[in-house]
Amino acid sequence: MRKTETNQVEPERRGVRYHSLDALRAFVLLLGIVFHAAESFCPGRRSWAIIDLRAHIFFDMFQHVCHSFRMEVFFLIAGFFAHRMLQRSGTGGFVRNRARRILVPLVGGWFLLYPTIMLIWVWGKWTTGSLSDLRIPAEMQSMNPFALTAGVILSGAPFREAFNLAHLWFLYYLILLYLLLLAFRWTLGRFAAAGRLLALLDGGFDRVLHSGWRIPFFALLCLPLTTWMGGGVDTPNQTLVPNLPVVALYGLFFGFGCLLHRRPERLDLLARNWGTGLIFGLAVLWPVCSPRTLLSFLFPGGGFASWARTLHLLLYPVMMWSLALALTGFFLAVCRRESRIWRYLADSSYWLYLVHHTVVVPIQILIAGWDFHPFLKLLLILALAFPVLLASYHYLVRPTFLGLLLNGRRHPRSNVGQNGVLSAAALQTEPPIRA
Repeated sequence: MRKTETNQVEPERRGVRYHSLDALRAFVLLLGIVFHAAESFCPGRRSWAIIDLRAHIFFDMFQHVCHSFRMEVFFLIAGFFAHRMLQRSGTGGFVRNRARRILVPLVGGWFLLYPTIMLIWVWGKWTTGSLSDLRIPAEMQSMNPFALTAGVILSGAPFREAFNLAHLWFLYYLILLYLLLLAFRWTLGRFAAAGRLLALLDGGFDRVLHSGWRIPFFALLCLPLTTWMGGGVDTPNQTLVPNLPVVALYGLFFGFGCLLHRRPERLDLLARNWGTGLIFGLAVLWPVCSPRTLLSFLFPGGGFASWARTLHLLLYPVMMWSLALALTGFFLAVCRRESRIWRYLADSSYWLYLVHHTVVVPIQILIAGWDFHPFLKLLLILALAFPVLLASYHYLVRPTFLGLLLNGRRHPRSNVGQNGVLSAAALQTEPPIRA
């Protein structure tokens, strides 16, 4: 590659960390908190704990766009760092690291967080007289939320039939993709022609990346999967049985990330061409998310025009890949230098995402009946939730064994200023890269 073409991402390649991908991971996880903060403003979202008095279809549109690229980018980054860790630590080191950083938070987090989340949901439905949404029998609906929650847990209902993973489902699917990667690696190692097969795969991937048709190509790969899921991407949080279309779709992004790491100069190409993805994404944004098209997706049997649903089915994967590549390329181009703030957010974002339901949703319930502008209410939720979440990370996680578990090291409490204000040293972190 010519020297003039490597000035965007190459400095990261010589360092310990990919600062741009750290920042990107932080962004998509923090965007997930905003995503859920907006959930109570979606009209008719009875699966959520509360529906706000000022719900508006705009928030459905916002979520629909975010859902098309947010977790996709997360799995792309996870694939990149999974391949990197396998190369650096081998299979044994990879398995031990992923078990500690992903499996333990999944299992431990579920047992600690799920009862709290259930209590919050029961409380939200109880305040609006909507406990039937949780399939709680009418004769039990006069009980207070604590008694109801305790009764459901003691009955063993969460462990029967539909096992609710809540928002931790992404860790479960990440483990599944790690297992598939290890199985692929083991199988490939049994073939004498493995090197030639990988060379063919690399060559084909490079030709697609350098082609002006890369977005339509990847969108076409995803079209059968998104069509199978009804024109979007399922959230598989109600069962431990793997959702095959979801595994395949996120597996494509995960594999994309693995191939990026095989030849890191490919990051330069994404960094140079992020504007192309943005143009494609903006071009299809309105056709996919216009009220008529969105309603045809949300209510497929609602008698909305069939052409709107067909348009949505065809353009949704285009929007997905366009925005995913645009966002990834933008961070690669703009955030390539180390930033203490982004580093701190990258470290804290994992914890913040794991526990944010316990802070965000109670605020949603408390202000749901207030009659003022929904955008201001959303800003209020975020303004109240983020300081609490960041404080919980800084004081309860960062200097404790939880910081060691989630971030790879503990940070001394001396990083806290004398008046409880974060000092400059508190923003300096040195944990190893994680997916």
